Amino acid sequence: MVAHDVATMYELQAQYGSIIYDGTKNQIPAWVREGFVQLFAALAISDSNAQKKSYFDFFISSNIIEGFPKVLCTKTLQDFESKDRNWGGSCMSSQNFYGVELLAARHGGLDALFKFVSLYGVSDDWTSAFKSAFGISREDFYTEWYDYLKIPQGNRPALTPPAPPAHN
Repeated sequence: MVAHDVATMYELQAQYGSIIYDGTKNQIPAWVREGFVQLFAALAISDSNAQKKSYFDFFISSNIIEGFPKVLCTKTLQDFESKDRNWGGSCMSSQNFYGVELLAARHGGLDALFKFVSLYGVSDDWTSAFKSAFGISREDFYTEWYDYLKIPQGNRPALTPPAPPAHN
Protein backbone atom coordinates (compact mmCIF):
# COMPACT_ATOMS: atom_id res chain seq x y z
CA MET A 1 0.00 0.00 0.00
CA VAL A 2 2.95 2.36 0.51
CA ALA A 3 3.74 2.21 -3.22
CA HIS A 4 0.07 2.96 -3.98
CA ASP A 5 0.05 6.00 -1.67
CA VAL A 6 3.36 7.34 -3.00
CA ALA A 7 2.04 6.95 -6.56
CA THR A 8 -1.05 8.95 -5.51
CA MET A 9 1.23 11.77 -4.40
CA TYR A 10 3.01 11.71 -7.79
CA GLU A 11 -0.33 11.84 -9.59
CA LEU A 12 -1.48 14.80 -7.49
CA GLN A 13 1.80 16.62 -8.09
CA ALA A 14 1.43 16.06 -11.83
CA GLN A 15 -2.15 17.36 -11.72
CA TYR A 16 -1.61 20.40 -9.55
CA GLY A 17 2.06 21.15 -10.21
CA SER A 18 2.74 24.69 -9.12
CA ILE A 19 -0.97 25.51 -8.80
CA ILE A 20 -1.84 26.34 -5.23
CA TYR A 21 -4.40 23.78 -4.11
CA ASP A 22 -7.18 25.58 -2.30
CA GLY A 23 -9.78 22.83 -2.29
CA THR A 24 -11.58 24.10 -5.38
CA LYS A 25 -9.85 22.00 -8.04
CA ASN A 26 -11.75 19.08 -9.51
CA GLN A 27 -10.59 15.49 -9.64
CA ILE A 28 -9.64 13.63 -12.80
CA PRO A 29 -11.98 10.70 -13.51
CA ALA A 30 -11.70 8.19 -10.68
CA TRP A 31 -10.89 5.29 -13.02
CA VAL A 32 -7.97 7.19 -14.55
CA ARG A 33 -6.67 8.30 -11.15
CA GLU A 34 -6.83 4.84 -9.62
CA GLY A 35 -5.49 3.10 -12.74
CA PHE A 36 -2.61 5.62 -12.93
CA VAL A 37 -1.75 4.97 -9.29
CA GLN A 38 -2.01 1.19 -9.68
CA LEU A 39 0.20 1.22 -12.77
CA PHE A 40 2.92 3.31 -11.14
CA ALA A 41 2.77 1.27 -7.93
CA ALA A 42 3.10 -1.91 -10.02
CA LEU A 43 6.19 -0.53 -11.73
CA ALA A 44 7.72 0.49 -8.39
CA ILE A 45 7.13 -2.86 -6.69
CA SER A 46 8.19 -5.20 -9.51
CA ASP A 47 11.84 -5.68 -8.52
CA SER A 48 11.82 -4.49 -4.93
CA ASN A 49 10.92 -7.66 -3.00
CA ALA A 50 12.82 -10.85 -2.25
CA GLN A 51 10.07 -13.15 -3.54
CA LYS A 52 10.07 -11.27 -6.87
CA LYS A 53 6.31 -10.96 -6.61
CA SER A 54 4.66 -8.21 -8.56
CA TYR A 55 2.27 -5.64 -7.15
CA PHE A 56 -0.59 -7.59 -8.68
CA ASP A 57 0.66 -10.91 -7.31
CA PHE A 58 0.18 -9.37 -3.86
CA PHE A 59 -3.19 -7.84 -4.72
CA ILE A 60 -4.54 -10.95 -6.45
CA SER A 61 -3.37 -13.25 -3.64
CA SER A 62 -5.26 -11.10 -1.13
CA ASN A 63 -8.37 -10.88 -3.38
CA ILE A 64 -8.16 -7.09 -3.60
CA ILE A 65 -7.99 -7.13 -7.38
CA GLU A 66 -8.77 -9.64 -10.10
CA GLY A 67 -6.80 -10.56 -13.17
CA PHE A 68 -7.70 -9.22 -16.60
CA PRO A 69 -11.47 -8.66 -16.77
CA LYS A 70 -13.13 -11.16 -19.09
CA VAL A 71 -16.60 -9.62 -18.86
CA LEU A 72 -18.02 -6.21 -18.12
CA CYS A 73 -18.01 -5.36 -14.45
CA THR A 74 -21.20 -4.26 -12.69
CA LYS A 75 -19.95 -0.69 -13.08
CA THR A 76 -17.96 0.29 -16.16
CA LEU A 77 -15.26 2.91 -16.66
CA GLN A 78 -17.98 5.41 -17.60
CA ASP A 79 -19.49 5.00 -14.13
CA PHE A 80 -16.21 6.19 -12.60
CA GLU A 81 -15.75 9.41 -14.55
CA SER A 82 -16.60 11.45 -11.48
CA LYS A 83 -15.07 11.16 -8.05
CA ASP A 84 -17.05 7.98 -7.25
CA ARG A 85 -14.72 5.55 -5.52
CA ASN A 86 -17.32 3.00 -4.49
CA TRP A 87 -15.57 0.32 -6.52
CA GLY A 88 -17.92 -2.40 -5.35
CA GLY A 89 -15.44 -5.22 -5.83
CA SER A 90 -12.19 -6.37 -7.31
CA CYS A 91 -13.53 -6.48 -10.89
CA MET A 92 -13.93 -2.69 -10.90
CA SER A 93 -10.47 -2.21 -9.42
CA SER A 94 -8.90 -4.41 -12.09
CA GLN A 95 -10.63 -2.57 -14.94
CA ASN A 96 -9.10 0.72 -13.75
CA PHE A 97 -5.61 -0.74 -14.01
CA TYR A 98 -6.13 -2.49 -17.33
CA GLY A 99 -7.93 0.53 -18.83
CA VAL A 100 -5.01 2.82 -17.99
CA GLU A 101 -2.53 0.16 -19.09
CA LEU A 102 -4.29 0.07 -22.48
CA LEU A 103 -4.14 3.87 -22.72
CA ALA A 104 -0.43 3.89 -21.94
CA ALA A 105 0.36 0.98 -24.26
CA ARG A 106 -1.47 2.31 -27.30
CA HIS A 107 -1.75 6.05 -26.80
CA GLY A 108 1.46 7.76 -25.78
CA GLY A 109 2.91 5.81 -22.88
CA LEU A 110 3.64 7.15 -19.42
CA ASP A 111 4.38 10.60 -20.83
CA ALA A 112 0.79 10.83 -22.07
CA LEU A 113 -0.52 9.91 -18.60
CA PHE A 114 1.46 12.73 -17.01
CA LYS A 115 0.44 15.08 -19.81
CA PHE A 116 -3.24 14.26 -19.23
CA VAL A 117 -3.22 14.95 -15.51
CA SER A 118 -1.13 18.09 -16.03
CA LEU A 119 -3.46 19.44 -18.74
CA TYR A 120 -6.52 18.68 -16.65
CA GLY A 121 -4.93 20.39 -13.67
CA VAL A 122 -4.92 23.70 -15.53
CA SER A 123 -7.97 23.31 -17.80
CA ASP A 124 -10.59 21.52 -15.67
CA ASP A 125 -11.87 20.01 -18.95
CA TRP A 126 -11.10 16.33 -18.76
CA THR A 127 -12.42 15.30 -22.19
CA SER A 128 -10.32 17.92 -24.00
CA ALA A 129 -7.27 17.07 -21.87
CA PHE A 130 -7.86 13.36 -22.61
CA LYS A 131 -8.03 13.92 -26.40
CA SER A 132 -4.99 16.21 -26.35
CA ALA A 133 -2.83 13.90 -24.23
CA PHE A 134 -3.79 10.53 -25.69
CA GLY A 135 -4.79 11.50 -29.24
CA ILE A 136 -8.11 9.66 -28.92
CA SER A 137 -11.52 10.84 -27.81
CA ARG A 138 -13.17 9.49 -24.71
CA GLU A 139 -15.86 7.83 -26.85
CA ASP A 140 -13.36 6.19 -29.20
CA PHE A 141 -11.33 4.94 -26.25
CA TYR A 142 -14.39 3.30 -24.68
CA THR A 143 -15.09 1.58 -28.01
CA GLU A 144 -11.46 0.42 -28.09
CA TRP A 145 -11.77 -0.76 -24.47
CA TYR A 146 -14.83 -2.90 -25.27
CA ASP A 147 -13.04 -4.29 -28.34
CA TYR A 148 -10.04 -5.10 -26.12
CA LEU A 149 -12.32 -6.98 -23.71
CA LYS A 150 -13.98 -8.70 -26.69
CA ILE A 151 -17.42 -7.50 -25.61
CA PRO A 152 -19.93 -8.03 -28.46
CA GLN A 153 -21.52 -4.85 -29.83
CA GLY A 154 -24.95 -5.82 -28.49
CA ASN A 155 -23.66 -6.26 -24.93
CA ARG A 156 -21.90 -2.91 -24.63
CA PRO A 157 -23.36 -0.16 -22.48
CA ALA A 158 -24.55 2.91 -24.33
CA LEU A 159 -22.15 5.81 -24.34
CA THR A 160 -23.39 8.52 -22.03
CA PRO A 161 -22.38 12.18 -21.88
CA PRO A 162 -19.17 12.76 -19.91
CA ALA A 163 -19.58 13.20 -16.18
CA PRO A 164 -19.13 16.79 -15.04
CA PRO A 165 -16.04 17.64 -12.99
CA ALA A 166 -16.32 16.88 -9.28
CA HIS A 167 -14.38 17.97 -6.21
CA ASN A 168 -12.24 15.58 -4.18
